[in-house]
Amino acid sequence: MFDNEKFGIPAHEALSMTPNQRIWLEVGYACMYKAGFTPETSKNRKIGVFLGDVGADWHTYDVFISNSFHYSGCQGLSTNTAVSAGRLSYFMGLVGPTQSFDTACSSSLFATHHGAVQLMKSAEGGGCGDFIESGLVGGINTTGPVGYVANSGGNMLSHVGRCFTFDQTADGYIRGEGGAGFFMKVTTDLEEIDSRLGVIAGVCANHNGKAASLTAPSGPGQQKVLRFSMQMAGIVPNDVTLTECHGTGTSLGDPIEVGAILAVFFRHT
Repeated sequence: MFDNEKFGIPAHEALSMTPNQRIWLEVGYACMYKAGFTPETSKNRKIGVFLGDVGADWHTYDVFISNSFHYSGCQGLSTNTAVSAGRLSYFMGLVGPTQSFDTACSSSLFATHHGAVQLMKSAEGGGCGDFIESGLVGGINTTGPVGYVANSGGNMLSHVGRCFTFDQTADGYIRGEGGAGFFMKVTTDLEEIDSRLGVIAGVCANHNGKAASLTAPSGPGQQKVLRFSMQMAGIVPNDVTLTECHGTGTSLGDPIEVGAILAVFFRHT
């Protein structure tokens, strides 16, 4: 169902592309179009593309199928997550920074974080030297058999086929797939501000460091990003009315996350 001719991609190359590359081209283009851009009007615009892409979850299948059954000359590009974001910049003629992020289930959040930071720095005259006028942020995830086997082997998936997030019977999560994106820019125009769906007021990212295990979350680390994000936004805990959680659906991740939120919002001084 991918309209390869729309994006100027030959049929033999489209066949070898991962699902993520095809889906992101469609989703990213839709975002740009809704923001008022076409390939003609966006050419040479300093718009960055920040994409969270953990891969198509077919892993070696992608490479094997592309190389064995399709045009092998495109295999290096068509199965590479770094190319996912680059394809859209190439099609739209964008010259801003183009980056792909793979931090597992937080990939789109990290893409949002780095996109927002670069835009803020550019608006202040800093950043990587050249001014970035706006950014396109997205996330894409598709599931396949290899990913299910790996996650099941790691005892991360629910044994009953249902996710019981924030419940004492939580025993794992259920996988899902999809793609999404949004357009963002720094502006002082009141009409633009009033028409926005949301505002990024503060962002922060870190790592657990030496935690209980490689995949174990860190309560103190989560508290730090919450506090710094609010400090950057210039707000206090009482100004926050809603938090959106990771909600791992596991007996380890959920209590640690809720505990970090409680420590920051209900035990602050």
